[in-house]
Amino acid sequence: MTQWKKSLRLLGYDYSQAGAYFVTICARDRLKIFADDRIARAAWAYLKSKFTIDRGPISGAALLNDHLHLMIEFVDDSNPVLGKLVMYLKLGFGELCAVLG
Repeated sequence: MTQWKKSLRLLGYDYSQAGAYFVTICARDRLKIFADDRIARAAWAYLKSKFTIDRGPISGAALLNDHLHLMIEFVDDSNPVLGKLVMYLKLGFGELCAVLG
């Protein structure tokens, strides 16, 4: 049975507004997929190919065995919604793991 953690989102907060957000994306079932050096390198290359780290919306990133930490900064309200950016990353990582796994 899948257990869901309590949401850490602030009730009523508009996540589409400018600001800095710390995001953690976990691997399904907390599998240590990024411990595989081949997958970790491909995931990092994918992330760098889609976003300019340190000069784009992603100002910092750390890839660990079973999850990814991101610092995402939106400087104005014209940037994409945080949820869409995270969804885009999850889809990309999912496709990457399907091809390499």
